[in-house]
Amino acid sequence: MYKSCYDVISGKIIVNKRTAVLHHTEFCKDHLPYSRNIESRIIFNSNMRFHKTKKVHILSELSKNLSAEDAIEILLLAVNNNPTSVHIYDKLIKLLGKLKRYTSIHLLLDDATKKLSAELRLLKRGNYDITVS
Repeated sequence: MYKSCYDVISGKIIVNKRTAVLHHTEFCKDHLPYSRNIESRIIFNSNMRFHKTKKVHILSELSKNLSAEDAIEILLLAVNNNPTSVHIYDKLIKLLGKLKRYTSIHLLLDDATKKLSAELRLLKRGNYDITVS
């Protein structure tokens, strides 16, 4: 039986009150905020901030025990600003295929191709600004 999104997240994700950065209690154990700075309410949206390069790893891990629909939502957040995470696309394609959402697979891959092409053009021009989410 799949768990609800809240059950999977509770206890694993904490939010720093001051910075609004989300941390995973296991992956980020060497740099968790002080207990006085921990927020208990977590609101998932596309503007969430994760500690540095942990975003894809955290969201991928959280998606493991969820229903396909919830997992897809979380994995889409993981690839939103990181089109080079091929393993996340593999998971998304597998889940979308199980749900027989083949048009969504094509749209996902088209979007990824456009993002990668845009990044490549910027790299060739030397205008690429590397930012870490």
